[in-house]
Amino acid sequence: MAKYNIVIGANAGDEGKGTIVARLAKDTKGKVLNVLTNGGAQRGHSVLTENGQHIFKHFGSATPFNAYTYFAESFILNPMQFIDELKEIKKLYNIAPSHNIYRHPDCMWTTPYDMIVNQIESKEAWRGTCGMGIWTTIRRYNDPNFINFNFTDFNSLPHESKIRHLKDIKSYWQKLHIQDSPYFKEYEDAWYSHEMEAHFIRDCYDMFIRTEPLVDLDGFDKVIFENGQGLLLSDTGKDDSEATPSKTGLGVFYYHMPNSMNKMVPKEDVEIHYVTRPYLTRHGSNNFLDMKVDGDIDKSKEINVYNEWQRDFMYQKLDLSRLQKRIKEDVIEFYQDWENVVLDVTHCDELDREREFKNLFSRCNFYGSAKV
Repeated sequence: MAKYNIVIGANAGDEGKGTIVARLAKDTKGKVLNVLTNGGAQRGHSVLTENGQHIFKHFGSATPFNAYTYFAESFILNPMQFIDELKEIKKLYNIAPSHNIYRHPDCMWTTPYDMIVNQIESKEAWRGTCGMGIWTTIRRYNDPNFINFNFTDFNSLPHESKIRHLKDIKSYWQKLHIQDSPYFKEYEDAWYSHEMEAHFIRDCYDMFIRTEPLVDLDGFDKVIFENGQGLLLSDTGKDDSEATPSKTGLGVFYYHMPNSMNKMVPKEDVEIHYVTRPYLTRHGSNNFLDMKVDGDIDKSKEINVYNEWQRDFMYQKLDLSRLQKRIKEDVIEFYQDWENVVLDVTHCDELDREREFKNLFSRCNFYGSAKV
C-alpha cells in the first residue's frame, strides 16, 4: 500500500511547498504520484535542482524526480499554461513528462476569455488575483443558466461545435457587459482573434491526448498531495477579496482522494507536512499594515518578484502562537491525531528561529508533539 504525504501551506502562500514536495519525492525509492489539489495554474511553486530553477504552475513540484502528476477534481485546468510549461520542463530537465499525467474527468477548465475577464476586473477593482481566470472560471461553472462541457466532452466535439462553445463563453461575458469596461480595448484584438481561438483549441486537444483518467493507486509507492495557497487564504464561504475560492487545508485530501473507492487511508500511512517560513509573506495584501520582521532578511535570495497581478511581495513578523492555533484547528477538524504531523520550516538561511519553533511545538500538549 502507498504511503501518503500531504503538503499544506501554513500561512498565506509562498511558504516553500514546492521545495518540500520535491524533497519528499527525491527521498522516495519507487513510483510517486504527485496530486495537485486546490486552485489551478495560478500557483507558483519554485524548485531548485542541479538543472536550474523552475516555477511549477500546472505540473507537480515532484516532476524533476520522475513523479506522475494527477489533477484532482478540485484543480482547475488551463490548457494554454499546460502546453507552455510542458515545453519548459522538457527543455530544463530533458525529460518528457507527458506520459505521466492523469486528470479527473470533472475538472473545471479555463479559457483565454475567462482570463481576460479576470484581468479586466482586476484593473477595475484589484482583488489580489493572479490574473489566471480562477475566480471567473468558477463563477461561470456555478451559473445554472450556462451549459458547460467537461474537458473530455469538449475535446470529443466536432471542430465547429468547439468554436460555437467558445463563442458562447464570450457571449456569456459580453451579456455581463465586460465589453463596456474602459480596459476592454486593451484586450479587444485577442478577444476577437480567430488565431487565438484556433491556438486554444489545439492546446486543448494536445492536453487531452497527453493526459488520461486515473483508474486506481495500485503500483504507486508514495502519493504526495500538493496544496496551493495557504491556511490563511482558505475559502470562508463569503465573497472575501483576501481569501481564495478553495479549501487550503486537510479537507482537500479527504474530499478529493484520487481513488474510485474513496476509502479512508490508515493513519499510520499518512504524514502531514505544514510548511512555513520563519516570517510571514503575502503578495499585495492590504492587511499587511505592520511590516516589521524580527531580524534582517536576506532579500537577495528571494525568488518571488513583483508582477502585474499579485503586485508587491511583502514580509511581516510571524506570530508563532497563531501559527500553532491554525494548524491545530486544521488537524482537529479532519485528522484528530498529532503524531504524524510535521512542521517544515524553510528559508532558515535568511532568518533562523529554529529554537523558538521547537520550544513552541514541543509544548503543544493537545495531541503530543509535532516533528520540526
